[in-house]
Amino acid sequence: MGSILNNPQHRLACRALYKAFLSHCRLLPSQTLQQDAFKHIKKQFQQHKKLQTVRNVQTVLLNAYRQEGLLRRAASGDPVSLKIVEANVEALSAPPKPKPPPKPKPPPAPVLSRLEKKRLKKEKRKAKRIALCGPPPPPKVRKGPRIWQPQRYLVPIAASANGFPLLRRRGEPTPQHVALTIKNLIKVRQKRQDYLDLLNDYLEIANGEDDWDDLTARYLPESSGDPNEITWTEDMVESIKYVSDAMRRRDIKNKQLADKFWDLEMKAKEKSRAIIQARRRERHRRARHNKARRKALAKLQQASSLPHTVE
Repeated sequence: MGSILNNPQHRLACRALYKAFLSHCRLLPSQTLQQDAFKHIKKQFQQHKKLQTVRNVQTVLLNAYRQEGLLRRAASGDPVSLKIVEANVEALSAPPKPKPPPKPKPPPAPVLSRLEKKRLKKEKRKAKRIALCGPPPPPKVRKGPRIWQPQRYLVPIAASANGFPLLRRRGEPTPQHVALTIKNLIKVRQKRQDYLDLLNDYLEIANGEDDWDDLTARYLPESSGDPNEITWTEDMVESIKYVSDAMRRRDIKNKQLADKFWDLEMKAKEKSRAIIQARRRERHRRARHNKARRKALAKLQQASSLPHTVE
């Protein structure tokens, strides 16, 4: 490819072709046709002068030699070739068609939260179910006001989470503030346990320090300090006792809360049981009353159906 494009003979042939086009343009009959043809020839040569591939160069040159023969015949007075040249120049001189307006960009999709996505998914499932099975039946109309009925899931239950008591209801999630409180209590208990393990490890080091102090006090009497001074071991023991007492106080409080929650659960169960028994007694009383009423109505109907005797 480089040998063809960089060949000086190839460059001279292209210049000769360009001069032939210009010389044929001067022989065209109309001044306007000469100007338009010259402008388009110059434009085409400027447009194709940067071609690099051999295949494209060969195609363009072959088309140019054909057009040069057509232009030469038109310049010599051939009417058919002249009409073709005029038609080509007129087509090239026509104003370009206006570009269609760009399509408007679609609006960005709205950013949905997790609850909104869940609601949309639920609505799609409902629409699909209606399309397959038809609309659901209308709800039943209740007669009279709705009366509260005690159920098992309404009774609070004393539960435990990692050793911490809490009061919850069956079928309901744990409230967020209760979960956060339990999480903080777990963190505090873990910190105290880690600190207690660290103090137990330091206790052995403190015993070694006290032994070293006793040993140096024997040979260096002037280095003995105050006899009421707290030793390393006593300081560690006091710290261990402080942390252990804090953990013990938390355990006692947990036990008190557990007892309190258990009492609340028992009281709620007793209240629910009493309400259920009272409603059961009321239902049985109404059943007995209705049964006695039906018997009385049956006796009246039987007495009215007997024939009357005339004395």
